[in-house]
Amino acid sequence: MWKSVKQIESHEQAAIARIFSAAVFHQLVKTGHSPMMARLIKELNLDTKHCNLSVGEFLDKAFSLLKKTAFRNEYIYKAAVTQKVLLGAHSLKTAALLHEFRIGNNKADLVMLNGTSIAYEIKSERDRLDRLPIQVASYGEVFAEVTVLCAEKHLKTVNSCIPDFVGISVLTERYQISKIRKGINDPERTKSVSILNSITQKEAIEILTRMEIEVPKLPNTMIYSALVEKFKNIPSTSVHDEMLKVLKSTRNLASQADSIKTIPASLRFFGLTTPYKEHGQKNLMNAIKTPITEALNWG
Repeated sequence: MWKSVKQIESHEQAAIARIFSAAVFHQLVKTGHSPMMARLIKELNLDTKHCNLSVGEFLDKAFSLLKKTAFRNEYIYKAAVTQKVLLGAHSLKTAALLHEFRIGNNKADLVMLNGTSIAYEIKSERDRLDRLPIQVASYGEVFAEVTVLCAEKHLKTVNSCIPDFVGISVLTERYQISKIRKGINDPERTKSVSILNSITQKEAIEILTRMEIEVPKLPNTMIYSALVEKFKNIPSTSVHDEMLKVLKSTRNLASQADSIKTIPASLRFFGLTTPYKEHGQKNLMNAIKTPITEALNWG
């Protein structure tokens, strides 16, 4: 069914990578099938005539191919953190994983919330490093710990261009996360107003409420300036600790934790970072049980 690694052409590699996209996952959850996935699989020109794999089994085999160093993209790194750090070392009842958390003009690829907060910046084999120093500096103003997870080929450059407080991990050729340097966990490094600027207004008000600080009663056009005045007078460690509690309650998808083991390992990152209701879970389960030969007719 699969070609050898050396025979896979660049357009086929791109098609395999696009199968693991939010767009495909949303289609599976919304309708129980994905025309986009069917079209991408057809682009691979695979011999599926005698294939008895389900969609879920097919996805795991495709994922195994993408894990190879020559083919890795950002999704492979995100899946590694999900499987090896979140699911491997934490409880989904107390931990949360946030995807592409906006901080100023930057987005942290992943943020893990447990007893503390850790922002991850991913630099895969395909990524450039020119913005890395600016990115990790901004994350350090909001989260207690920052780690760069990079390809081995980037290690020397990453080590030379980031602050000492930032941790470094490498995704090895054998698909293991190797910790080169642990990040320094320091909530005092955070800045209260930077935290304010990275969360929603509703979450900011919840933080003030939890701290028993009077919430300004002003029109929406005036509330931001008033919140800034409030936040800049609160110690950043206190704001960080309350942010941690609020984000874990407002953005946690722990309700989906019970079903995560039924999802193919290759999709668990989406399963823990994409909200969907019970009918979406049923659609997804029906989709992954579908024989791949039938899925080719999705349209």
